[in-house]
Amino acid sequence: MSDSINSEELRARIRSLEAELVQERARTDQLTKNSKDMIWITDKDHNFSYVSPVVETMLGFSQALVVGQHLLTNDRSRDRAEISALLKKIDELAGNGDVEGLKRIEVPEREAQLINSTRKVIYTEVRMSLMLAEDGTFLGLMGVNRDVSERNKIQALLKWNEQLFRAVFEASPESVCILDVQTGKYVDVNNSFCQATGWSREEAIGRSPNELALWVNPEDEEKLMVEIGDDGVAINFETQFRNKHGDISVSLISVATFFIEEQLFSLSLSRDIQELRQAQEDKIEMEGKLNRAQRLDLIGTLAGGVAHDFNNILMGIQGNLSLVERDIQDISLSRAHVLKIEQLVTSASELTAQLLGLAHGGSYETIAADVNQLVNEQVEFFRRTHRSVSIKEDYKPGLPSADVDSSQIKQVLLNLLLNAWNAMSNTGHLTLTTDCVELTGEQGLSHQIDLGQYIKIAVQDSGTGMDAATMEKIFDPFFTTNQKGKGAGLGLASAYSIIKSHGGFIDVSSVVSEGSTFELYLPSSAKQPPAPILQSAKPQTGTESILVVDDEEEILEVVSSMLEMLGYDVFRAEGGQKALATLRENRAINLVVIDMLMPGMDGVEAVTKLKKISKDLKIILSSGFSEKDQIAGILAKGCDGFLSKPFNLVELSMKVRQVLDV
Repeated sequence: MSDSINSEELRARIRSLEAELVQERARTDQLTKNSKDMIWITDKDHNFSYVSPVVETMLGFSQALVVGQHLLTNDRSRDRAEISALLKKIDELAGNGDVEGLKRIEVPEREAQLINSTRKVIYTEVRMSLMLAEDGTFLGLMGVNRDVSERNKIQALLKWNEQLFRAVFEASPESVCILDVQTGKYVDVNNSFCQATGWSREEAIGRSPNELALWVNPEDEEKLMVEIGDDGVAINFETQFRNKHGDISVSLISVATFFIEEQLFSLSLSRDIQELRQAQEDKIEMEGKLNRAQRLDLIGTLAGGVAHDFNNILMGIQGNLSLVERDIQDISLSRAHVLKIEQLVTSASELTAQLLGLAHGGSYETIAADVNQLVNEQVEFFRRTHRSVSIKEDYKPGLPSADVDSSQIKQVLLNLLLNAWNAMSNTGHLTLTTDCVELTGEQGLSHQIDLGQYIKIAVQDSGTGMDAATMEKIFDPFFTTNQKGKGAGLGLASAYSIIKSHGGFIDVSSVVSEGSTFELYLPSSAKQPPAPILQSAKPQTGTESILVVDDEEEILEVVSSMLEMLGYDVFRAEGGQKALATLRENRAINLVVIDMLMPGMDGVEAVTKLKKISKDLKIILSSGFSEKDQIAGILAKGCDGFLSKPFNLVELSMKVRQVLDV
């Protein structure tokens, strides 16, 4: 009977304890259900005996499903093997009753990667400890898992941003540095900063810009601080920096300030604009040269038209003078007046030559020439009339030839020599040199010409020199520094155009009170200069048949009369159409002297058609003005010579015999 009573009491006690346990778990759930952390307990076999309700939101599993599972069932952590070994050690100590050993075990905090119900990895931070009874018996483990997935994402983003900043910081072509505003010292600098300043990272960090003597103008630092102001930003502040070796460069610096844990720093980016500034200046200079060239082209077009008409008038005067002079050779007084008029015509012709020089180089016929010989001949001519000037010559032997119109290049040289003579106030020292050079890409771009081998002629004087403002204008037509009546200001302008039309250019350097140097560059030629033609002082005669073609009656008459005086059988034709008809009717004509510029059928078309009628026909082209390319094209089509108006009787006779005798 007593045994039955004891059993009832025991069952009642068990039911009471179970009820208390249910209440305790309810209170535990109530305490843990609002926690974002997953709280859990395992039994001595490391199976979950309790898991807080947050397991459903953290992993997507119900409490009932998780309870009874092993602690490592959903664990996919890198240290899973180490934790498994730890649990095994606990089992061994508990099985041996080693209470002291169990008490000495320290379970480290760890990061566990748990697999949720959708097979996604959830990153958690785990803290756990051993549960021991009063007698030291191992009861199980208790732990807390905190979801740190978002924290890890933020940390990964911060790390990525840090790596990105470091990569940009180091790879930036601009100098980047971070400065502690309070101490004024560098905290970090990049490779570009080290390259630009010459200071290594170790030398720069911990020192201020002033300690490194970077500021050329220390007051610029104060101006920069004012510009940063309350906004904490300055954009493109221009200043000068000095590197470790003392070299100075112009830079644009931008600055932004920022706080890290209530400490103020500044981030600075600086760009060296020395080369950019030089490129801008070079661009302005090139644009100036282009504008001057365009002005010369416009003026040249006008000058060409004026000179053409003027030369035709001079041709009429010159031709008639040649005829009169020959008729009155026995009347000395009249002949003296005629010679004076002829001198005036020559002066007028020289003036039109200057105008034609502006007009893209005027009219000329190029042949391979010995440049050293050309320069020497012109220097000797100048020396005879300017004995007060000391002249030194240094010509490079074995120079290649150049395809030039010798008379025009001599004119350029004379213009430069006279210009130097005026700059030296009629006395001083002149140095002339020649050389063969290869042009660089920079020179070709600057002067817009082809690269290759060029002949250089340098004329250096010891005159007054020129300032930058004067050098800007020296090639402008009608610009002169001479006194009134001592020059029309066409010499250098025509020299510029003549050299340009030959495919070359002129470089000028000058120092005030020290003198100037003009350098002429002409493309070299592989051709050999022809043998020199001996000039005769007397007209050369002949008996061949010659056709004269010109649209202006005065020119047609005077040239025909000059040829008849020389003994030739002369035919006349006003224009290209009449020239063709005359040649068809008179196939015995040996030579045609034809004007370049005519209305209707011009010289270019006429030459081609005349050659079709008689392929052996000799042709001399004549003009008061024409473009170099036009002349070259006609000469290539079958012309045998060129005469520039105005010409006298001797020049005409020499050219006719030169062509007919070939």
